[in-house]
Amino acid sequence: MMMKTVSPSLANVRRSFWLLGVLITALAVSVMLVQTLHAAAEAVSDLSQSQKNVDQTTAEPGDTLVYTIVITNSAAGEMIPVTMTDTLPEGLIYQDHTFNLPVNGIADSFGYAAGVLTWTGSLGSNGYVEIELVAQVAPDFPVGESITNTAVVLGMSEAYSLTAVIQIIHTPVTTYYTYLPLIQKPLPAPVLATTRPTASNEWTVNWGNLGSGILGLELQEAQNPDFTGANVYTLGPNTTGQAVQKPLSWSNVYYYRARSLADGITSPWSSTVAVIGGYRDDFNDPASGWGLRRTSFLQKTIERYGTGAEAGNYIIIVDDRWDWLLASPMRPAPQMPYAIEYRARVHDASNLVSGGMSFAGDWNGGACPDLSNVYEQTNCFNSFYNLNFIFYGPIKLLYEQVDELVWCPTCGGSLLKRIGPAIDAGDVIPNGPSLDWHVYRVEVRDSGATVFINGVPRFYFTDTTHFHQPYFGVFASTDEYKPSIWFYDYFQVTPLD
Repeated sequence: MMMKTVSPSLANVRRSFWLLGVLITALAVSVMLVQTLHAAAEAVSDLSQSQKNVDQTTAEPGDTLVYTIVITNSAAGEMIPVTMTDTLPEGLIYQDHTFNLPVNGIADSFGYAAGVLTWTGSLGSNGYVEIELVAQVAPDFPVGESITNTAVVLGMSEAYSLTAVIQIIHTPVTTYYTYLPLIQKPLPAPVLATTRPTASNEWTVNWGNLGSGILGLELQEAQNPDFTGANVYTLGPNTTGQAVQKPLSWSNVYYYRARSLADGITSPWSSTVAVIGGYRDDFNDPASGWGLRRTSFLQKTIERYGTGAEAGNYIIIVDDRWDWLLASPMRPAPQMPYAIEYRARVHDASNLVSGGMSFAGDWNGGACPDLSNVYEQTNCFNSFYNLNFIFYGPIKLLYEQVDELVWCPTCGGSLLKRIGPAIDAGDVIPNGPSLDWHVYRVEVRDSGATVFINGVPRFYFTDTTHFHQPYFGVFASTDEYKPSIWFYDYFQVTPLD
């Protein structure tokens, strides 16, 4: 038998190609590792685009200065905590300050005390907040010197000093003769304010007297903070406000800004103001955003918009004993007082299944639910009130004040415990009609809340610990029997006069 041999030179060539392949593979792995590390690095906060400006670069003693601080998180990452401190330097006398609602962010605390202006909160990806400080140059401040005002912004692992410098000058009084063409100074931007929405979902955007020489005002309204596709009102010089009335909608947040008009020139845009109007969802459009937010067993709790014969309903199901779920659109309620109303029924009820609604819940703007830590997340609905209607033939009401959630797989019963006082308000719907549709309503006021069933007041409670939190949703749970299935026909939240 003959054997085929390979020459040493050919074997070396093949070995070289093999080594070259190994090196190319190693290089590709290294590139992928660098890209992964780079992507991880990009996920942190980036406050480098934050800035501080002042409305003039020179001033005389006694002049009023307006400083604007814009804190921006440019990173494509999670919501991060941010702190801003602005200590007024010698030569500045505090006059006033304004804090706007953050865009894609949350304000925790802000204010001015003992010469220090502070703001703390959280900003998400491309989130920002605008802060305005008004100060006067001390009347006896020396001419020829400068005043440097510095704001310190702290993020998760970064710090920035934002400065604005003013040179103090003295302008002698001089008589000038002006000939055409006349050159005008820039128009002042309007200052906007809004009224609280009424029960008819109507409010007014105000700006006061525009002043002499102003020929009109352009007011923009949008349902996004960047004013894409804005609705425009062009108004005359003698107007001081614009009344607005909107139908109830599941998209219930409106943003406004304005600028003055005169002889073909415009002022800068005003600061943005926001109004939270009335809310309603008839569950005909899944884009309205309802979804599961908290649960004790992710694989055994279901929420969905109805289809076919169930169209126009929102349906929540708890498919195992001792479990519960809370679903929400993560839309804010209007300013108190307000009323939450919905129409619901229990379907194929077993003993001790329950459902209802939750309100006065919290949210920090982060992922909700946080699927990386779904049972012990702290982004949303860590505290709230629960109106838990329990079927056992009749339907009774268990009012729950949930102060915290505790994950305890070894405690028995539900794995995620709702901690806080609970009150058994007794039967609210008798045995016969208990499986029918019913209208449930809670009116939330500074002094407490009243629960109505089919228009009849049935329970009143006075604890208001969590009333400052604006988020609401629906709830279902089981005890020893299963499943718990609830249909919701509509859900609305309206201001009260």
